[in-house]
Amino acid sequence: MITMITPEAYLLTGKKAIVTGGGQGIGKGIVEALTNLGAHVAVAEINNETREQVIAEAKARGQKAMGVSVDVRSKASVDAMVQTVLKEFGQIDLLVNNVGGTTGVGPRPLHATTEAQWESIYVMNAKSVYLVTRAVADQMIKQGKGGAIVSIASIGGMWGHENLALYGSMKAALINFSQSLNGELGRYGIRVNSVSPGSIITPLSSRSNAGRPDYIDETIRMTPLGRKGIPANIAGAVAFLLSPAAEFISGQNILVDGGRGFLGRCPVPAYSEASS
Repeated sequence: MITMITPEAYLLTGKKAIVTGGGQGIGKGIVEALTNLGAHVAVAEINNETREQVIAEAKARGQKAMGVSVDVRSKASVDAMVQTVLKEFGQIDLLVNNVGGTTGVGPRPLHATTEAQWESIYVMNAKSVYLVTRAVADQMIKQGKGGAIVSIASIGGMWGHENLALYGSMKAALINFSQSLNGELGRYGIRVNSVSPGSIITPLSSRSNAGRPDYIDETIRMTPLGRKGIPANIAGAVAFLLSPAAEFISGQNILVDGGRGFLGRCPVPAYSEASS
């Protein structure tokens, strides 16, 4: 327990962390932040090339990072990941559930969706978080030293948006999942929070929004701070929530969206049958 805020209260020195999807985009930004603050980070990433690149960059900065290949949709793969991290680090103090996304299913009305698309988004955004959190939380309880868990949700999970019923509902479920676990895990000293990004510039989002200048302009217009975010903006919130400075914060969902959530709704790319 801290009694006074000092710069050290924001550090993660020696903490052992797992970041899923840590090889690219927001996940990469989170790995960079945590290693910069002194954590030893397991980059849990299915893409071998991006995973090894992030690890190499961390080691070049003199930081501690390890890589582990994992398919977060598979319980067997998740359980193996946890054992691999424990073998290297000895314990797990921090978890960031970053993996998620639309799995290639763009915004569309309900009548234009399929059961397979719903299943794909569910497995990637909800089941994966359940599997990883269950495995890591069990280990944290066994260790008896508390811990902190942060899951990456979305502003899309805060309010209903037309054409986003599949993705938005899964992110809403993630927010509720985190808040519910706060009530269950707090007795073990484990804090559980989520972070909901707004529009963030990543390689994936840049590819997805290519050819949509009107949508991009409208997104910026509806953001009070007048720009899109970058991965470091999300990483800053995550690092804070994992740090001793946030030791009395649990069960919260933090919007990191440039103030856009103040408006309650977001622009959504238009759907067309031709682009489905």
